[in-house]
Amino acid sequence: MNLAALAGDVPVLLPYLPYVLAAFGVCAAIMPVLPVPAKADSAYGRVWAVINLLAHNYRNATNAKAPK
Repeated sequence: MNLAALAGDVPVLLPYLPYVLAAFGVCAAIMPVLPVPAKADSAYGRVWAVINLLAHNYRNATNAKAPK
């Protein structure tokens, strides 16, 4: 894909930008209150990992242990 084709898609995506940023904000707000899952491969562990990724919380909370 060339740069001109990619630049043509940007105006189509701009109306959705506030919703995407709001989702990031909600995830960042609820991430500190969610308990760390016991196992990363459980259903809750997978949901927690997705919310953690959307919250841009790459280091996790410094007072919480990462799931095993």
